[in-house]
Amino acid sequence: MGFNKIAYFRYRAIDELFRSGGVYNLAEITENIKGKLKNAFDIEYISERQIAEDLKIMRSASPIGYKAPIINIRGVGYKYSDKSFSINNLNYTNEELEIIRNAILLLKYNNSLYETNSRLNLLAKLTGYPTEFPFILKEPTVIKGVEYINDVINAILNNQIIEISYKPFHANFVKKDLIMPVLLKEYRNRLYLIAKNTTDSNRMVYATDRIESISIQNQFYKISNKEKNALLKLYETCIGTSIEYDQVPELVIIEVSSQIKPYLIMRPLHKSQKYIKDLKNGWHRFSLDIIINIELVSELLKFNKEVKIISPETLKNKTLSLLKETFKNY
Repeated sequence: MGFNKIAYFRYRAIDELFRSGGVYNLAEITENIKGKLKNAFDIEYISERQIAEDLKIMRSASPIGYKAPIINIRGVGYKYSDKSFSINNLNYTNEELEIIRNAILLLKYNNSLYETNSRLNLLAKLTGYPTEFPFILKEPTVIKGVEYINDVINAILNNQIIEISYKPFHANFVKKDLIMPVLLKEYRNRLYLIAKNTTDSNRMVYATDRIESISIQNQFYKISNKEKNALLKLYETCIGTSIEYDQVPELVIIEVSSQIKPYLIMRPLHKSQKYIKDLKNGWHRFSLDIIINIELVSELLKFNKEVKIISPETLKNKTLSLLKETFKNY
């Protein structure tokens, strides 16, 4: 069922309201959902028209909705005709279980971020499907620190403060920080926790494989949906996680040889990458709206002489400076 997070939250809230056994008119349902959206997502407005559309979707059969037994008593309001119904009690179809099984198998053979074996065993009981994967992929890597991922995810979802014991890569000591976890970002098969310090709200980045221990605190922090989305958008505008305090994305123009063009089209450097045009000299121009950092420079340098940085000058100078320092080693 292709619902976004906010829509799914509304469906669950409506389900919870109807399971209480009452009868509610459209205005009462809207007011109830409005309060829950405000508390959960800092969303202050929802229209009766949207709630009416939600009820229609919930009545629909799978895969659009839940086939919820919602009835409209004329002049009174809406209710469940079957008090035992809940959208949380629905059974998955075999096709849906196959999709879940395959997704877990891919996780199992791609990395070890989750406890996949127990989930695969449960799916085997539910479906009778084998749990062997009929493809040859890169061997799974057991990553240090994966045992903390579920706690981190829950803390992020609950806006919960955590105390983290962390060993920096080039240090021989472990430091402790009290932080507000906000999001996780994957880069080159490693997960990074993006957080805010509780003392000054500065951004912090932690590689999860350097985490020594985590302690969930019985404290919660306040962060608006707008602020969370801004941080998410900021880290989406860069390769990797290196962002200086006041950095913003810049328009980057590069030219690549015909040898590299198909590669860039099939595997873009960044989601902002756009093809501009073919040049008369046989080269090809691309643009990116991106944070300029060391990870971007490294990605460009791997193409060697097959790429030219056209603009901005800051990126050209950063790349040239790195090359000069490299030449000193030879």
